[in-house]
Amino acid sequence: MKHAFSLVASFALPLVAGACLLTSDFDGLASGGGTSSSASSAGGQDGDCCLGQLCGVDGQCLPIELDTQGVPTSIALSDTAIFWTDSVRDEVRTLPKVLPSGFSPEVFAAGEAHADNAFVRDEHLYWSRYDDSAGTFEVRRRPLDASADASSIAAGMGRVEALFVDATHAYFSLQFQADSTGRLDRAPRDGGAEETLVGPEPYVMGSVTADLAAPDGPLLYWVRTSASPEGAVASIHKDKLPAEDEALLVTGLPRPQSLVVDGALYWTHSEPVGPFGDALMTAALDGSGAAVLDATLATPWALAKHGDTLVWTAFGPDDGPGSVALRVLPSGPTRVLAASEAQPGSIATDGRAVVWGNEYDGRLRMIGTCACTP
Repeated sequence: MKHAFSLVASFALPLVAGACLLTSDFDGLASGGGTSSSASSAGGQDGDCCLGQLCGVDGQCLPIELDTQGVPTSIALSDTAIFWTDSVRDEVRTLPKVLPSGFSPEVFAAGEAHADNAFVRDEHLYWSRYDDSAGTFEVRRRPLDASADASSIAAGMGRVEALFVDATHAYFSLQFQADSTGRLDRAPRDGGAEETLVGPEPYVMGSVTADLAAPDGPLLYWVRTSASPEGAVASIHKDKLPAEDEALLVTGLPRPQSLVVDGALYWTHSEPVGPFGDALMTAALDGSGAAVLDATLATPWALAKHGDTLVWTAFGPDDGPGSVALRVLPSGPTRVLAASEAQPGSIATDGRAVVWGNEYDGRLRMIGTCACTP
């Protein structure tokens, strides 16, 4: 979904003393040395948190520009690298997490029309591509070390809205523009017969995931975005038991967007009117106890989680600007990491850093999650 965006505010935080280490250091990766500021991260770690940039006067790290002039549609992190799809360049691009001096993105896969839905699992990157002239999709994969060419594991009519991969299968939601229906399919992750788990049904099937606490467990979760029938957070067994219908866990949600499951349900909801409005929400795995975690940002969109750290993007009001935010569970306050973004969409985190892409101005950006001392 694209939004009209008529105004982008631009505020530059001044560079001040208090530099962190000169290399990115995600999740304890080896650092190249340097002088650190006094800092404590969202995960309780101290030290080199600003990923090569300075600390701002507000005590937050300053963002790093990783790429510009494209449209970063999805982001995935491996142990050592950042991957993202770019639907303007029709490429999958990559950078190492530990950024070299004078870094420049590399092309991981070229000729990938409308590339989207990047996902890392077991030393492979998975993504989708879409031929809008034919209305057809492919789900693709390639080894992270580029030791083999990209290969197709599923293809057909429709457009992939979301993708999740477990130990055996790739699961993906499909949208069919002609009749406004959605479907949930799966295919063996090394290629094979495609199966339909749900649908076609008359709504948009969005974010698809499993429980991060047990990603190879039996259940698959997704959101459906619809006013009629009503939107919901739903689940089904990955093998679809005989005559099984999807379980509607949380209903009455016209516009749920991005879903993360990690011992509980977490999702963004983008609807300014109604009982929940624009909100970051949570519920138990069975859907009980639905509650608003945060309702301060307009049009919350993509969501990611690592450990106790939740991060999300918010498109902002129609006249801009958008935001990137962080919340440490269970009861930490919402911290706005970037408040002048041009339609921030996709997002990823490993707890030490947050990477996001702006759909309007084409920037891929990264920021340390800690508080730092100017």
